[in-house]
Amino acid sequence: MWQLLSGKDTSPENIFGAGFFGLMLALMPFVFVKRIVFNATSFSIERYLWPAKTIEYSEVIDIGTTMIRTRNGNLVIQSMRNGDELRKILTDLVEQGKINRYQIENKVIAQEVISKKALLPAGIISFLLWTITFFVWPYEESLFRDLSLLVFFIPIYIVVYRFLRNRTENP
Repeated sequence: MWQLLSGKDTSPENIFGAGFFGLMLALMPFVFVKRIVFNATSFSIERYLWPAKTIEYSEVIDIGTTMIRTRNGNLVIQSMRNGDELRKILTDLVEQGKINRYQIENKVIAQEVISKKALLPAGIISFLLWTITFFVWPYEESLFRDLSLLVFFIPIYIVVYRFLRNRTENP
C-alpha cells in the first residue's frame, strides 16, 4: 500500500489490492455489532453507525452458529466476539419459553454443515484446475494470476454446495 501511495509501484495488482482493502475498511463499521441489550420481550442490537434495531422474541425463526434468522432479516453473529454467549442466551430463552421452540426451524445449522462440507471438495477441485492452467497459461505478468484460484473456486463451491444440499433434501 505504501508503494502505491508513494507512486513507486502503480501496478494493477497493487491498485486492486488497495481498493479491496479500502472497501473492507469502509464496510467494517456497518457490519460490527456494538452491543445487544435483552429485555423481557425483545432484544435490541446496537451497531456503530446504524441506529438500534429492536427484535421481538417472537420474530426469531432460527438460531445457528454463524447467524440468527428473524422474520425481518438475518443477524450475522460470525464476526461477533461474544457470538457464543449470544447463542447461549438465546438457547436459554428457548428453554425458558420466552422463544417458542416450535418457531425454530433448525435449517441454519444444516446449511452451515453443508457449506463446511462443500469447502474441501471445492478447494481440491479448484486447486487441481488452477495447477493445470498454471502450466498452460502464462501468468507471470497477469492480474489473473492472483485471482485465478478464486475464479475456479467460487463457481465450483456453488455447484458442490447445491449438489450436497439437493442430496440432503432428496435422499
